Order: sequence, then structure tokens, then C-alpha cells
Amino acid sequence: MHPAKLHIQLQHRYALRLYAFFGNSVCGIQVFHRNSYSSTSMENKNIQNSYKPSKLTGSLKRSSWNLLIKDYIRQGALNKAFMLYERMYEDHFLYPNAHIFVLLLNACVRLDDYEKALKLNTAVVSLGMIEMDTYVASSVVNMYICFGWIVEAQCLFDKLSFPGVVLWTSLITGWVKHGNSEEALRCFEKMQLAGTSPDVVTFISGLKACSLTQRIEKGMEMHAEIERKDLLGKSLSLDNALVHMYARYGLITTAQEVFELLPCRDVASWTLLISGYADAGHGEEALEIYDLMQSSCILPNAVTYTCTLKACSVAKKPCKGQELHSNVEAKNLLAGNILMGNALVDMYAKCGLFVEAEHLFNKLITRDVSSWNVMIGGYVEHGHGKEALLCFKHMQLSGLYPNDMTFLLSLKACTMVKTIDTCLEIHAEIARRGLVERGMDISCALVDMYAQCSSMDRAQEVFDKIVVKDVSIWNVLISGYNEIRNGEKAINCFEKMQTLGVLPDSASVVYCVKAYFNIGAMCKIDEMLADIGSSGLKIIDFIIGTTFVDIYSKLGLLQKAQHVFDKLQKRSVISWNSLIAGYTDHEQGEKALECLEQMKLEGVSPNAVTFIHCIKACGIIKNIDKGIEIHAEVLRIDLMKNDLHIGTTLIDMYTKCGDFDMAVEVFEGLRFKDVIPWNALIGGYVECGFGEQAIVTFESMQIAGIAPDIVTYVCALKACGITGAIDKGREIHIEVFRKGLQKKDRIGNATVDMYVKCGMLSAAQEVFDNISSHSIVSWNTLLAGYVDIGLSEQALKYFTQMQEEGVHPNHVSFVYLLKACGGIGAIAKGRELHAEIERHGLLQQDLVGTAVVDMYGKCSLLALAQEVFDKLSCRSTVSWNLLIANYAEQGESSYVLEGFRKMREEGFEPDCVTFVVVLGVCGQMGLYGKGKTYFASMVEDYGIPPTLEHITCMINLFGQIGDIDKLVIAAKNFPFSPDLALCRTLLVASMKVGNVELGMSVFQQALHLNGSDPTAYVLMSYICAATAALGHEDGG
Repeated sequence: MHPAKLHIQLQHRYALRLYAFFGNSVCGIQVFHRNSYSSTSMENKNIQNSYKPSKLTGSLKRSSWNLLIKDYIRQGALNKAFMLYERMYEDHFLYPNAHIFVLLLNACVRLDDYEKALKLNTAVVSLGMIEMDTYVASSVVNMYICFGWIVEAQCLFDKLSFPGVVLWTSLITGWVKHGNSEEALRCFEKMQLAGTSPDVVTFISGLKACSLTQRIEKGMEMHAEIERKDLLGKSLSLDNALVHMYARYGLITTAQEVFELLPCRDVASWTLLISGYADAGHGEEALEIYDLMQSSCILPNAVTYTCTLKACSVAKKPCKGQELHSNVEAKNLLAGNILMGNALVDMYAKCGLFVEAEHLFNKLITRDVSSWNVMIGGYVEHGHGKEALLCFKHMQLSGLYPNDMTFLLSLKACTMVKTIDTCLEIHAEIARRGLVERGMDISCALVDMYAQCSSMDRAQEVFDKIVVKDVSIWNVLISGYNEIRNGEKAINCFEKMQTLGVLPDSASVVYCVKAYFNIGAMCKIDEMLADIGSSGLKIIDFIIGTTFVDIYSKLGLLQKAQHVFDKLQKRSVISWNSLIAGYTDHEQGEKALECLEQMKLEGVSPNAVTFIHCIKACGIIKNIDKGIEIHAEVLRIDLMKNDLHIGTTLIDMYTKCGDFDMAVEVFEGLRFKDVIPWNALIGGYVECGFGEQAIVTFESMQIAGIAPDIVTYVCALKACGITGAIDKGREIHIEVFRKGLQKKDRIGNATVDMYVKCGMLSAAQEVFDNISSHSIVSWNTLLAGYVDIGLSEQALKYFTQMQEEGVHPNHVSFVYLLKACGGIGAIAKGRELHAEIERHGLLQQDLVGTAVVDMYGKCSLLALAQEVFDKLSCRSTVSWNLLIANYAEQGESSYVLEGFRKMREEGFEPDCVTFVVVLGVCGQMGLYGKGKTYFASMVEDYGIPPTLEHITCMINLFGQIGDIDKLVIAAKNFPFSPDLALCRTLLVASMKVGNVELGMSVFQQALHLNGSDPTAYVLMSYICAATAALGHEDGG
């Protein structure tokens, strides 16, 4: 280089450095210009003639500008750099070189300046630099991506000949960033086909795209490639991206496996795993991971606390949440962190601690829409619809605009309060904002809201206005019609949906099955099951299969339910619960408990619903030992604290098993007692016939300030019927009338029943006549009342009146009508009812079939009774008991013992009633050996404790065989206070063996029980006469 030229350039550089140092000062500008002019002058004097002064001067000026712009960018003075760039062109018509353009393009991105980016883009394109320089092209692509011009970036990218891995990665990251992860994955595949190997950053973006699109197969392919390239464990960001992908997809076990393989874990790694467990609904496991993280000396950050608080919300662990709250406060992480504040409010609200949630919410310095949403969501989750809507109103008054989530939660709250005016108000607000057209979620929620409020006309109106209807919105409409028991309309919608080309999904099939159930179209349900089976689907889709189990269980078709259940490939706690509920609801407690054991063996953990049904099963079969075992398990896993229903069910179980001490202990131990546990206790007393105690408890409940509901009044009226407490019954009737509840069917029916049982038939008739509409339940109550007090003829007359009013009998009606026929020997009417039962296909319902058998038995038509019994597909211990009891009543003792043998052979366990019948027959026949064996078997093999009736049978047997020693021993060691029936049995036995001393002792007890009992006097006179006759014979 010419010495003069070198000297000039060095002067220029020195001047530029001074300018950069002085910035915009006048001194700096003067130095810059002075050196520029002097440089030009020297250049003209000293440079050889081969250089044109103007060209050389221009070259030097561009170099100077480039250097100055570069220095400003390096110092971070990006706006000054752009000012110089603009002056460079405006004053001197010069452009920087490619390198400076790259720096300026990157500076645009850093400034996030849209206008500067457009100007630079225009210059670069007009100068043709994109085609000439790969770095410029890459920078332009990167700038396009950063400003969201992703389509333009792709177009420019496609023109490049050999884009490198960096540019491929920028494009893939851009597609992910701007919400098109599918396109990102297509780019990833194209890059590989083009022979460019992805690097760590490419894999990170690719894994993020897989997690966003739920393309787990592609994610697994990337994982395999990462391992082949030995990249796992080399980059913590890549390792965390893998954990995040698996956790987001819900493969939380795989996420944990990857996590455990990592050689190094930072707070992000732990937080991603905690977040994955919480998002998957595994709050307990998430909290365990958090504790493990702390034991590994990794300090949580704000994001960790936010995710762990969500885990507390999911697991309903307020104590742990409060501990985390204290840590957050101690580390001053709450101040200014709105996400943290929202997470804390959400935790308290989801755990039902609304006082704490509201207190914290009110303390938040800034509240965004999410803050309000978590409060509204908490109220909705706990069923507090009114509070949720009030919160929604306060949010609007605060000046914040609700978002889609706010409206979805508010619509859900409307379904709880069912106030149509509020529904219309929120609907109008949604319509004003144009949200109905924007997304299907809002439309579905609107249709569902109106459906839940039984306003199907409005639901249909919203539905009809939706232009594009997918299967989800059809499902909401079909479900709505099911809710109002309009099965025909639901089925019409299901069929119309298919004619319009919308394919049903699992939920659609479920709703259709429920619609057929609602209209009683059993054959259609069977057809649907057959169609699903023939379509090649392995039984069955889990949701559909569980629905069939549930429907068949509800119908009492438990063999079909079990058959479908056995074919399910996946059995969750929900499907087990459906089957267990079916067995429980149809009085097959043993089967329900067998299911519980099998469920545990298969590794499925029972939940609160499972325990509730199994506790009910214990009550049904009076298995108090199993009930105590389940009670202990419930206490061990701390379920009663958050589930009042379990406590109520335990009270019910203990009362059914006769252990009222334990029932009261559970009741007293409940932290919160609303009307439901009170009802369980009162109902338990009523069911066991302790009417007086039920009335006392009812009065205690009112003293405690708990307002009775319909169930309470029904139980209290039943208690009055049991005890004949007509005055209390009238008092309750007046209270019910004062509260305007007398027109409620259940109240009216219970009042009718109470008056019938108290013998006040005219009052019963008056109440019945005043019931607004005589449903089948009302008629059944009247029929049952008259049958129970022995007025069977009147019951049959009411049946005729019921038919004249157009009310058709159901299975309950038939049971009482058959009992009436059996009571008065109305064989012709009984046959007529039997024929109608056959026509309606009701014979196989356990109670109805059993009632037909009992009716024929009571009418002494034992052959017909046996014939019907043999046809029953679902026999039970109860039906066997009735059959053998009828044989016993007709004196067919051998048939009783034969029936008892067959019953056990068929796997039916005898109960206490069975043994009363069998021991009674042994007494009649004088079968001491068999009687003794059966009595021992009852206690030792079946664990049935002897009752008053069993002891009475054995005493009768001792009397029949004349065994005075055993009779005396039995009488003296009797474990119960004898009743009048037992005293009479002992008197008969004393008469047969001629034991005056025993007879006199028993006679005194009989007089104590009822001083005017004529039977006791007659029997005692017989004993004295028999003894006198014996003495006379001995003397003669």
C-alpha cells in the first residue's frame, strides 16, 4: 500500500475512535469532519495518477462509515448506529458492506423495530445482497422469523442453495415459535433428507414441536437419534427438552426414566418433572419429587414453587400448600410475581379454603384475568355457583375484560344455579363480543348450560346457529336431551348427525346407549353391543365398554354386565366401580366385595366411590367385620377428612348391622355435620324399626339448628308410622304444610303411609287426594300401606282405580299386588297379574319373580310356585327362603329339607331366615339329630349368631322329642329376654313333658310381658290338667 494512503487511513481510524469515544459531542463531530477533509486533500496530492480522486474518496468514506457503525453496535448504541446508517445513504448515497448489513439486521431484531427492519429489507433486496451473500440471506431469514414473517422466511429460505444447520434450526425454531409445529417437523424431516445433520439446538426445537403436536412417535425417533449421536447428557437444555416432551404427552413414567439417566440435573430438570406429574393429575407424586429435589440440595426457584403449588391443588394438600406459601413469603418471591400470586390463590381455592383464598386475592397488588379465573374456577370446582357468578360480576366492575376461560367457567356456574336470567345475561355478553363464532368451546358450553337448565329449546337454538358442527357439539346436544329424559330426541340427533357425515365417537355411542336406556329399549342396547363386536373392535373402547357395564348393572342384568366387563382390555377404577355399584344396588353384597378383592389383586387402587359402594355392600349382607376392615382402610388413607359421603355411608352400614354405638361414634366424629349424616342416622333407626329413637334424633337435629330436608321429613313420618305416634305425625304434617312441601311426591307419599300405618285411613285418603299428580310412586305407597296392614282387598280395588287413571304398574306395584293376592288367596287375580308380568318381561327381575313364587305358595299352589321358581334365571337366597317357607307352611317338610340341600348345592349361602324355616321343620318332625347339626352349622360354618327365633325353634324341638333336661337347661341359660312367642313355645313344651315347675316359671314371665294374654292362661291350665291327670293315673 502507498505510504500516503496508509497514513490517511490511520488518521481516519484515529478520528473514528475519537468520534466513538466522544459520542455526539461537537468536538467529536469536528474531529471526524476535519480529518475527513484533510484526508481527502492529502489523498489528492500524494496518490499516484492511476487512482481517481473521487473514487478513492468514496471508498474511504464508506470504510469510515462502516467502522463507525460497527463500533456503535459493539457498544450497544443501536439507535445511533441506525442514525449513521441513514445519514450514510442520505448525505453520501453510500451503503454499508455485507458484514455491516448483517450486524444491522441483527440489531433490528434486538430493538424489535418493525419499521427499521422494513427499510433494511428493502435495501438488501434492491442491492441484490441476498443472492450474493449467504450470511446476509441467513440474517434476513432470521429477521423474518423474529418479526413473525414466517411464510416470507420460508420462501426466501427455499431459494438458498446450501443452507447450513444454523439456518435450518432458525427456520424450525421460527415455525415452533409462531404456532405451526407441524410445519416445523416437516422442515426437520426435509433438513435430514437434504443431508444436514441436526445439532443440539435443532433437536431442542424439534422435541418442543413434538410435544406441542403430541407427535410422540416422532419424538421417540428423535430420542433414539440423540442417543445414537451420544448427545444425551452433553447438553442440559437438550436433556430437559426430552423430559418435557414425555411429561407433556403424559408419559410421565418415561419422563422420569429419562430424568434418572441424566448425569446432571438443574432446577429446570426437577421443575419439569414436578410440572409433568401435576399436569397429569398425580399431585402426590409431584410433591414427592419436590421433597426429593430438596434432599438433593437443589434450591427451588419461582417456577418450581408455582408448579408445586399446582400439585398441592391437584392432591388437595392445603397443609403442604401453606408450607410452600411460607417459603415463598420468606424468599420474597410473591412481590411483583403475578403468576406466583395466582398459583397461591388457586391452591387455596381448589383446596376449598376460600377464606384464605379471598384474603390472599385481595392482597394481590395487581390482578389479571387469570387471578379472577382461579377464584371463579375454585368456586365452580366446589359447586359454589352463586359465589362464582358474584366473583365474575366483581371482575367486570373492576374494569377487566373476561377472556374465553372466564366465560367458560361462568357458564359452568350457571349450570349450578340454574337461573335462566343469569344465563341469558352472560349469553348476551358473549354474543356482543363475538365469541360464539370464534371457538367451539364457548358454543358447547352455551348448549350445555341451557341443557343443564332444562331449556332445550334455547340449547337447540344456539346449536342451530353454529355453522360448522363437529362431533363434540352434537354430543353436548344429545347429552342434554338425555338429561331431561327425552331419549327419543337424543336418538334422533344421533341418527341425524351420522346422516350429515359426522362420525360418532366413543362419547356419542355412550350417550346413545343411555338414550336407549332412558326409553327402556333394551333390545337396541343389545343390538349396539353386537354391532360394536362385529365391527372388529375388541371389546371394547374403554369408555363404551364401561358404559355398557354401567347400563347393564343399573338394569340388574349383572351377568351381561360381568360378561362385558370381562372383555374389557383396560379396567380402570371407573369400570370396577360401575360393576361393584351394580352388585351393591341389586343386593349382591358378597359379589361386590369379591370384586373389591380382585380389583386390588389386579393393582387397581380403590377410590372414595369404590369404598362407598363396598361399605354399602357390607351393610346389605350385615358383614360388620368386613365393614370395620374397610373403615380402618379409609381412616388409614385419610379419605374421611375430605369426603362426608364416606362418613354418612359408614353410619348407614353400622345401623344396618345393628351396631348403633359405632354408628353414633362415626357420626360424632364427623368434623362437619350437615343434614345428610343426620338423615343417615335417623334413617338407620327407622330401617331397624327403632321409631322412638328416630323421633328423638329428629328432634335433636332441629335443636342443633339443622333444617330438615325432604329426606328427613320422610324418615320422621315413617318413624311415626312405626311407633303409631299419630300426634307427632300430625305435628310434622303441619310443619311440612307450613313450608309448602306437602305437594312434593315423597312427602305426600310418606304422609299417606304414616296415616295408613296409624289406622287413620280417611286422613290417608285425604292426603292422597291432595297430591298434585298421582305418580306410580304415590299409588305404590297407598297399595303398600293397605297390604302391610292386611287390607289386601282394598289394595286390589285401588289397583283397579289406578289403571282407570291411566297409571301403569311397575315392578314395585306388582310385588305388593302379588302379596295382596297371596294374603287373601285371590288365585284368579294372581294368575292375571302373573300373565301381565310375563308380557312386560319382568319375571326375571329378582323381586318380581320371587313375589310370583310366594303368591302361588301362599295360595297353596306349590306345583306352580316350583314351576315359576325353576324358570327364574336370577335366584337369590331370598327366593329360596320364600319357596321353602311356603313348603313348610303347607306341611311339606321333606320338600323343605330337599330345597335346603339344593340351595346350598347351587352355591347360595343360607341366612338367618333360612335357618328359622329349617329348624322349625326339624322341630315339627322331631328331627333332633338334623336340628342339632343344622344349628351347629349355622353358627360355625356360616357365622350366623343365634336369634330369638332360632332358640325358640330349638326349644320347640326339645319339647317335641320330650327331652326335659335339655329343655330346662335351654330355658335357664337363655341369652335373650324372652318375648311372648317364646313364652308360649316354652309353655307348650312344658305341657308335652309335663313339667309344672318350668311351666309356672315361664307363665310368670308371660304375665310380666302381658298380664292379660289369654293364650298363656289356656296353656297353663292345660299343663295343670295334664299333670293332675298323670297324678290320678299313678294313684289309681
